[in-house]
Amino acid sequence: MSRSVSTPRGASHVAYAAIDPDNVDDFESEVIDPLTYSLQKAFPSLYPDDTWLDREDQAILRNRHAQFGLSEYCGLIAVWVVPDEDSNLAAQWCSSIEVKLDAVVAETFGWRLRRIGTASNGESFFERVD
Repeated sequence: MSRSVSTPRGASHVAYAAIDPDNVDDFESEVIDPLTYSLQKAFPSLYPDDTWLDREDQAILRNRHAQFGLSEYCGLIAVWVVPDEDSNLAAQWCSSIEVKLDAVVAETFGWRLRRIGTASNGESFFERVD
């Protein structure tokens, strides 16, 4: 059975990108750090978070409304936001930032991908968004 990159349960929005894992020597400094910088620049209320949601989904930042994180599988990156269940405004806030999150991912990785479908075996298909 095939599979694709993981995303945590409850993610309200996911933006995708791709990297060449053979050209990444240090995932932390070459992927996580630039993404963290860009997210904090776009959303100043974010502060560091280092928790895992599920087995493959690492939260890197959070604020009082949501957790932001990423998952990676064979060079496919999923950058996601999960609303905080304790915040009454979380769902509304998360939906209001979707376009900005897409822009941050495109800026950080040079471009982004859009998932266009998933096969019955779990394999997903993507197209490049310029």
